[in-house]
Amino acid sequence: MEVTSDDLKFPKAIVARIIKDALPDNAIVSNEAKNAIARSAAIFILHATSLANDNAQSKKRKNLTAEDVLCAVRQLECSELESPILEGLQAYRQKKDERLQVRRDRKANKKATDASQENDKDKEHKDGDEKEGEEEEDDDIIELDE
Repeated sequence: MEVTSDDLKFPKAIVARIIKDALPDNAIVSNEAKNAIARSAAIFILHATSLANDNAQSKKRKNLTAEDVLCAVRQLECSELESPILEGLQAYRQKKDERLQVRRDRKANKKATDASQENDKDKEHKDGDEKEGEEEEDDDIIELDE
């Protein structure tokens, strides 16, 4: 499937926010300039993705990796982007690990809670059996008046 830059439409609000963050506060950017920047970004992403895909295919892989993207950035001679990409990748991995740890903790807590509740039920059941047994023993005792 051939993707063109016309197929990629970035959200205007996001593009505007990125532009605003990159420029001084007093800078004014026309809508035409915002559209040109968005289109340029789409073309850059398509070209970088194509190069990353070529790198993956040369290594007989179907999935792109972060290393493929970094290789593409180097081929595009945009080495100044390597550091931000690596920082973003590290932040992504750290956040992913944190979410995984939270999920594991929740699962462990749920198992512990379930086991505790099961033990409580067993204990209540045993206590109930003992009380019933005591009552039954009392029923067997007959007091005689002398």
